[in-house]
Amino acid sequence: TLDAGSSETLDAGGSETLDAGGSETLDAGGSETLDAGSSETLDAGGSETLDAGGSGTLVAGSSETLDAGGSETLDAGSSETLDAGGSETLDAGGSETLDAGGSETLDAGSSETLDAGGSETLDAGSSETLDA
Repeated sequence: TLDAGSSETLDAGGSETLDAGGSETLDAGGSETLDAGSSETLDAGGSETLDAGGSGTLVAGSSETLDAGGSETLDAGSSETLDAGGSETLDAGGSETLDAGGSETLDAGSSETLDAGGSETLDAGSSETLDA
């Protein structure tokens, strides 16, 4: 759990994997940044939750993958940003949910891929923004 004011940074070549039953929570004010060349993988049963005020940033060259059964939830007031060159992939069975008030921004040059069976849910009041 990353509480208010805490931060986690994966530098180039750094990787984080949440296996079955593993969970990561970013509380209000907590932040996670994946620098170029880093990767985060949520395997089956792994989960990541960004609570109100939590933020996650994927910079150019970084990647986040939700494998089958992996899940990511952005609660109201939280935000996820994919900078140019950042990528997020939801494999079959992977899911991402933006609760009301949650937001995700894909800057120019970033990509989000939902493979067959991957799902993304935007609840009423949430937003996803794709920049030019």
